Amino acid sequence: MNHTQINVFKKPENPFFNATMVYLIIMVAFVGVRIFAQFGLLNFLGDFEDLAYSLIIQVGIIFGLTLVLYKMFTGKSVKAIFKEFNFKPISFKAVLLCIGISVCLIIFNTAFNSIYTMILQLFGYSPASSTITSYPLSMFLVALFASAVLPAFCEEFANRGMLLNGLKKLGVKKAIVISGLLFALMHLNVGQFGYAFMVGMFFAFVCIATGSIVPGIIMHFLNNGIVEYLTFARVNNLPLGNYYEQFATLGQGDFLSSIFLIFIALFAIMFLFAWFTYLLIKDCQTRKLNKLGNEIYENLSEADLKPENGMLKINLSPKMLGMETKQTYFPTLKAKIPLYLTICLGTIITVMTLIWSAI
Repeated sequence: MNHTQINVFKKPENPFFNATMVYLIIMVAFVGVRIFAQFGLLNFLGDFEDLAYSLIIQVGIIFGLTLVLYKMFTGKSVKAIFKEFNFKPISFKAVLLCIGISVCLIIFNTAFNSIYTMILQLFGYSPASSTITSYPLSMFLVALFASAVLPAFCEEFANRGMLLNGLKKLGVKKAIVISGLLFALMHLNVGQFGYAFMVGMFFAFVCIATGSIVPGIIMHFLNNGIVEYLTFARVNNLPLGNYYEQFATLGQGDFLSSIFLIFIALFAIMFLFAWFTYLLIKDCQTRKLNKLGNEIYENLSEADLKPENGMLKINLSPKMLGMETKQTYFPTLKAKIPLYLTICLGTIITVMTLIWSAI
C-alpha cells in the first residue's frame, strides 16, 4: 500500500510576501548605488560612467538580484520563474499596436509633464535643463541601450513580472495601483514620479488584461527610446528634432483657437490610445481563448461533443483567463511590513529630490 508523505511543517508559499520582500531589498540596493555614485568613484570611466551604473542597477540589481532572491525564496527554476512572470509571445499585429500605443504615450507624456512640472515648480522645484551640444551617433546608441533596452527588460521583469505577480491576489485594482506606485517610487526622482506612476499602472493593466509581459516590454522600450531619439534629433537637426517646440506652439496665438486645437489634438490621441489598447487586449485574449478552447476540446468526451440541443456551453471565469479580479488574499500586518518599508523609503528619497532641487 502506497502512502503519500506530507510535510506539515513546510510553510505554504506566500507570493505577496516574497515579491514585496525582494522589492524592498532591491530598492535598498538601488539607493545604496545612488549614494555610492555621489562620491564619483567611477568618474575614471569618463563617457562610460553612466553605462556602468546602468549595468549595475539594471542588470545587477533590478534583474539579477531579483532573479536570484526570488529563486532562493521560492526554490523554483529559472524557466518556471519566467513562465510565472508571463513571458508569453504575442502576435505581429499586437507588436504593431504596441508601437501605436507608444506614440500616443509620448504625446500624452509631453502634455502631462508640462502640467506636472508646473505644479512642482509651485513648491520650488527646478527641472534640470539640457546642456547637450554634441551628441554623436555612437553616444546615442550607448544611451539607447542604457536608457531603453535595459530598463525595458529589467524593470518589466521586476515590476510587471515579479511584483505584479505577487500582488494579483489582492485583486486587480489594488495590484495595479500598488505596482504603479512602487514603480514610480523606484525611480527615486520627483520629476519622473508623476508620469511613471501613470504609465506604471497602465503597463500593469495591459499585463493583466493580455496575460503577457511582452507588450509592456515593447512599449517601455519604445517610450524611453523615442524620448532619447528626440534629444538626439534636436542636437543633430534630424526629423522631429523640433518636436517639443512645435508642441509648445499649440498654446500660442489666439486663446480660444489654441484651446480648441489642444482639445481636438488630445481628444484624438486619447481616442487612438483607447482604440489601440482595446485591439491589443482583444488580439491577445483571442489567442488565449483559442488555445484554451483547443485544450478543452481535447479533454471532452464523446458525450460532451454531442449535446442534445446542438450547442456546447462552457462558462469561463476570469481566473481561467489569468485575471484575478477579486481579492483572494488578505495579508496580515506582519506580511505588509516589507511593502510599507519600501513605500516609506521610496517616498523619503523622492521628496528629498524635491527639496534638493529647490535649494
